[in-house]
Amino acid sequence: AQGTFEQTLVQVGLLPGPPARLEFTAKAATDFSSRPLGSREYFGQLPLHVVDVAGNSVPVEKVALRRLACRASPDVGIDIKVDGELDVQDDANGRRWDLAFGFKADRLALGRADGQRAAAELRIEGARATLQGGEAVELCAPPVLFAVQLGEEYVTDLVPTGVEAEAGAVASPRSSLGAAAGAREAAPQVRLVAGSSLSSFKLQLRREDGSLAPLSFAEPGGELCARVELRFPSGFRPRAAPLERSDAGALFSLPRRDVGDSVRGGALVAAGTYSVVGVFTEKRPGVVEALRGLGLEGEASFERQLFSVVVEAGPPAKLAIDAKSKTRASAELQCDNLTRPVIHGGFTLWLRDACDQNVSPPAGGLKVCVRLQPDVAPSREAAAAWAGAAEIIAAAARGSAQNLATFGSNGRADLTELRLHSLSAPAFDTSLTLHFELQPPLPGVALPPPLRVKYSDLKSLNEQEQERRAQQRQQAEAQA
Repeated sequence: AQGTFEQTLVQVGLLPGPPARLEFTAKAATDFSSRPLGSREYFGQLPLHVVDVAGNSVPVEKVALRRLACRASPDVGIDIKVDGELDVQDDANGRRWDLAFGFKADRLALGRADGQRAAAELRIEGARATLQGGEAVELCAPPVLFAVQLGEEYVTDLVPTGVEAEAGAVASPRSSLGAAAGAREAAPQVRLVAGSSLSSFKLQLRREDGSLAPLSFAEPGGELCARVELRFPSGFRPRAAPLERSDAGALFSLPRRDVGDSVRGGALVAAGTYSVVGVFTEKRPGVVEALRGLGLEGEASFERQLFSVVVEAGPPAKLAIDAKSKTRASAELQCDNLTRPVIHGGFTLWLRDACDQNVSPPAGGLKVCVRLQPDVAPSREAAAAWAGAAEIIAAAARGSAQNLATFGSNGRADLTELRLHSLSAPAFDTSLTLHFELQPPLPGVALPPPLRVKYSDLKSLNEQEQERRAQQRQQAEAQA
């Protein structure tokens, strides 16, 4: 007989098979491999799950892995850092295991790669799952393919542009190719004459792919990421001074205030080699966090010598007496024909430019000497005798080889003492003026002011005093 069957709904539960693989969730795999990764990447929460051979999620008690490994072609050299143990989380699809890790690629190797980009794969080695009851199961983990390349996220250098001296000497910028590959070129050099300044120059950021960006690229909320300072030659005080940054944000210039003995009115006046150094500090929270997660906090700030400034002395402008000379330039020089035959005790002289920097003498050499010029005769009657006295004293200067000195390459000349070679001077006091002269003369070089020389006839005075006393004795004897 024919039977009648009623419709029946049967529910069948499909259970996952045994655990077989450890792999990223679909979204995590997409996030990781769908875009080229930079040379510095950090993932604070990258979820993994355990699946069976069909890809179904399998609940397990614990997941462990021996290590993460990465291989890139060409050999870029990628270092992996894993933060702690896998962190278990329960979600609607079952358990997942969050992995916090990051990697650092060799920028120099990437710079040499074709297009500064390399293919790579991430491998999970030694994965193991622990089931309920304590059974351990080895898991395979298929590699995840991705690309790594130099990008625009990280700042690796500071680049000055428009570095120019007042005289128009331009410093050549660094090669962008060299900076992108990680090999920095020597900083450019600017040469100035003392008393000159630099025009304002622009500072830009160089990213690891070699591209340039304005400072605002790394200044979220207007927080400044770069400062520039001028570092003085060794032995100078102070050792450094900050450059002024314009309101526009990218232009830097020498300080307008005076700094020590080196900067006056925005110009460099002391000869020597200065360094202009830029200091970068990363201010973007995401980049700072990524570097911290990788243990690369040191890359969050760096300093670079942007260029050097060689300040050279200008042309000779003055002849100066050293304040430590044996003879004080401000004092009246005194000599006599009895106990003080020295006209002056010696001078140290410097050839200097308009900024008081020591200057080398001209190529043909330069000498300095003194010239004594008589003052006005005391009277017509004494003119002849006075002329003879002046001639004796003046001859002492002209005839003294010790009072002709040659300037050294450092601009220094030392005149030794000048003495009277004859004590047969006339029986009256007189005065002269001591002048400095350059041989050959240098037009436009200011000479020290003349010095007054006072000559006293102590010998005659002494003889007159002796004669007066003798007369007094004779008178006393006659009265007795």
